[in-house]
Amino acid sequence: MRSSIINAMVKSYHDFIIGGEKDQSFDLSFARMELSLAHELEKDYYTESSARYAEILRENYNSRNFCHNQLSEYRNLIARINSSVKNNLSLKLDPGKAFINEQNAKLNKVHDIERLYNSRHNHLLLPRYEKSKIVTCINEILDYRSSVSKKGSSFADHRCNQIWGKNSTSIKQDLLSYYDSLLNKMVSLQRYIPEEIVTMLQSPALQKHAKKNIFSNIYLYSYSLGELLEVVRDICESYFGLSISIKTHVDYYELHLSIDGKLFTLIVKRIESSSTYTSLSSDEIFPKSKAITYLSSVFFDNRVSIINAKTFFHEIGHLLNIGLVTYYGKHYHSLFLNKYEICSQLFEQIGVRYLIESLKGSPVDRDLANYLMCYDITDEMKQVEFSLIDIIIHSKNFTLDESVCFPYESYTSFSNMFTRVIFFQHLFGGELEAMYSIYPLNSRLAYKTIDEGNYAKIFEKYFCGIGLSA
Repeated sequence: MRSSIINAMVKSYHDFIIGGEKDQSFDLSFARMELSLAHELEKDYYTESSARYAEILRENYNSRNFCHNQLSEYRNLIARINSSVKNNLSLKLDPGKAFINEQNAKLNKVHDIERLYNSRHNHLLLPRYEKSKIVTCINEILDYRSSVSKKGSSFADHRCNQIWGKNSTSIKQDLLSYYDSLLNKMVSLQRYIPEEIVTMLQSPALQKHAKKNIFSNIYLYSYSLGELLEVVRDICESYFGLSISIKTHVDYYELHLSIDGKLFTLIVKRIESSSTYTSLSSDEIFPKSKAITYLSSVFFDNRVSIINAKTFFHEIGHLLNIGLVTYYGKHYHSLFLNKYEICSQLFEQIGVRYLIESLKGSPVDRDLANYLMCYDITDEMKQVEFSLIDIIIHSKNFTLDESVCFPYESYTSFSNMFTRVIFFQHLFGGELEAMYSIYPLNSRLAYKTIDEGNYAKIFEKYFCGIGLSA
C-alpha cells in the first residue's frame, strides 16, 4: 500500500512539473496523499524515525489545506506583478526585477551601487495593493503555524526539535558559528586573489559587482552533458566501487548500476524549464527505474560552465542517494529527515574537485579553485542567512507589516524572499518552513566528511543509508 501511495505521489508531482500548466488544486491533492502516507507509516513501519516523518507529513497536510487559499492568492498576485513588468507598465510605481536589473547594468561606480542597494534592499519593492495582500497572506499563514506548536513553544522551536533534537536558539548558534567560519575563509583568500575583490565580497552591497569579476574567471571552461556523465561514472567507480554503464537516448540517459551482481536503472531526462529537480521514479513513467533527475534543456543543448556543473553534480547526488536507498528497501525521507541534502552536497563537492583536479598543471587551475571557493562562500553565506530569517519568521510574536525591512545588511535580498515563488514556497508553502537550516548545516557536514576522506564509509552510510537511523 505504501509503495502505491508513493508511486501516485511521484506521478502527480511529475505531471505538475512537466505539464507546464500549474494546477491550483495540486497542493491539496498532494497533501491528501501525504496524509495517506502518514497513516501507512504509522501502521506498517513504526520506528522513531518514521514516526517523526509521519508527524511532519500530517502537519504538511494540515498546513497545505489551511494555506491553499493564501498560496493561490499569492501566486495570482505574483502573476499580476510579472505581467506588469513584462508589459513595461508603470515601472516607476512598480520597480520590479527587470527594472532593478536594468539599473544595475548601468552602474559601475562603487558609490552608486551602494546607494542603490541602500535604497531598495531593505524593503518590499511592490505596488501598494500587492504588498498589502501579500503581507495579509503571510500573517494568516504565520498565525496558523503558531497554533501547531506544542507546550507554548514557537513553531521554529517545534520544527528544530523535530529535525535536530535541539531548540531554535541552539540551531541559530550553530548557523552563526558556521557563518563566522565562512567569513574567516573569505578573508584568508586575500593571499590568492586580489584583495579588492575579497573586500567587495564582504560587502553585501558590492558582492554582486565583485561576482562579475569572479564569473569572468570561472567561465573559462565549459562541459557537455556527455562529459559530465563520464565524470559521474569515473567518480562512482574510483571513489565508491560502483559500476555504471550509460545508455544515450534523444532526450534522456539511462544509468545502469550494478550492485551485488544485480542491476537497477536511474534516469537523467530533459525538462523544458529553467529548473532542475530529482525524485523517486514512478513505474508509469520509467518502468524499473528507481529515481529520475530532470535537467533544464540548457544541459542537453549547450556546453555549460562549472557553475552549471555544480548544479548537475548536486542533482546526481540526490539521484544516487534516492536510487540506492530505495534499492536497499528503505523509505527515503523517513530515514533522512535531517540528512537528505548531505549526498547532494557531497557529490557536488567531489565533482567540482574532480573537474579542478583535471586542470592540474594548467595556468588557471589554482585561480579557478580560488575563484570558485569565493563563489561558494558567498552562496553559502546566503543560505545561512536565509535559514536564520526562516527561524526568525517562525518564532514567537513575529508579525509582518507593510513597512517591515531588514534591520541589517545581508547577502540575501529581502524583497526576493517574498516575491520569488521558490523562496516563498520554502518559507510558507507547507513543506520546508522553519527547516531551511537543513541546507547549510548539511553542507557543513559534507565539507567535513569529504576532508576526512573515507569514501567507502561515505558511500555506505550516506548514499545507501546503511546504519543510518535518523
